[in-house]
Amino acid sequence: MSSLTYTIEEANQLFIEGKYKEIEFVCHNSEFCDATDLKQQKKLFSSLKRLKGVMPYRQDWSDKDNKQISLAVVITDKENESKLLKTIKQIAKDLNVKIDIIDYINDSKLDSILNKTLENIIVEELYLEDTYKDYYVLYHSTDSDFFDSVKYDMAKKGDRFFNPLGNGLYFSTNKDFSKGFGKNTFYYLLPKSAKIKKVTFKSWTQSTFLSIVKKVLKKYNKDYWKDTDISDKVEINRLGTDAPISSLNEFSEWLKIKYDVTDPQPFTKFIQT
Repeated sequence: MSSLTYTIEEANQLFIEGKYKEIEFVCHNSEFCDATDLKQQKKLFSSLKRLKGVMPYRQDWSDKDNKQISLAVVITDKENESKLLKTIKQIAKDLNVKIDIIDYINDSKLDSILNKTLENIIVEELYLEDTYKDYYVLYHSTDSDFFDSVKYDMAKKGDRFFNPLGNGLYFSTNKDFSKGFGKNTFYYLLPKSAKIKKVTFKSWTQSTFLSIVKKVLKKYNKDYWKDTDISDKVEINRLGTDAPISSLNEFSEWLKIKYDVTDPQPFTKFIQT
């Protein structure tokens, strides 16, 4: 019976051969004055994305009280690893971003970066700006597991929400707002050439929301001016100061209470596109 033994150097080399070198930089942390400046981190990230043979990525570890963004880069071109490492160090030095850790990662972690499943990875940044400059980046959060295709007929509303525009997937341009609707967040690229209705906060609060309210009330044979008293109007105006999806959900609840509407219908046809 024979045994196979390796020197420490040989064992280390075998370990490294199936690995990829990763450089982690000192992260941005709003609680610490000596953390990496966020603007400088973004500049470094942008520079690394244009460097062939590497895969840079950022992760968002922020909470409501603290903004914390990490940046790392994986060298995928092993033949030019030493040269690329030297280049990365120089770029980081020029931008005054310090290196925290240099280590090796396995195929599994690299796959999670490439497949955009790594914890808290900022997905839309994995693409070069030229890839999505003609798109709006929208976010959808859900308690469901991640999925790679959209099936609108299978979409279900959250337990706390009424789908005021009918069944489907609801998106927001605000990632933090979207997170309030589920633990898992994914993004969608909408072509800027698509026909959409843009609603600013000002137009929503001053005209769009009230226009929808009037049309919905009319459907239930109610007139906004004649059948609502001053307290009702004050409450309706208050509802209109929230984000559109929240305003419509709250208005549907108001309908249930005020007029005993047990099953409000989607408001789609009341919104002009």
